[in-house]
Amino acid sequence: MIRSLTGWVALVAVALGLAFWLGSATPNPSVRPDGDRLGPQSGQAVAEYLGEARASLAAAPAGERRWALVSPAAPWSADDLWTRLGSLDRIGRVLVRVPIPGVATPTATVSPGQSEEGVGAVPELAALAMPGLAAPGP
Repeated sequence: MIRSLTGWVALVAVALGLAFWLGSATPNPSVRPDGDRLGPQSGQAVAEYLGEARASLAAAPAGERRWALVSPAAPWSADDLWTRLGSLDRIGRVLVRVPIPGVATPTATVSPGQSEEGVGAVPELAALAMPGLAAPGP
């Protein structure tokens, strides 16, 4: 009886030691952005993220190019988009969604280039990206 109990105690001690060793040998994941990011990292408080974002923008040299996400409160037409953002160095992507009441429609990502014609073609390019939602032509 004592012999089998000693074996179990030894087995539990080895298992606990192994679990402790594995836990201490595996590093904890840390919140470290590897470059540009948008929004708080997993587990990061929003207030902390906003403070870091403000500090990062304040520390950047004047005139340095920056990325920006522009998210209007109401939908913009292609003309609105060009009027408001045409003076920027570059418009990387435009996200387009066709609003249909009561229907969840997909979002298309369009790279318009940096011209008024390219931005004006965004609705047509989005229709090509989502052929299932586009009305058949004449």
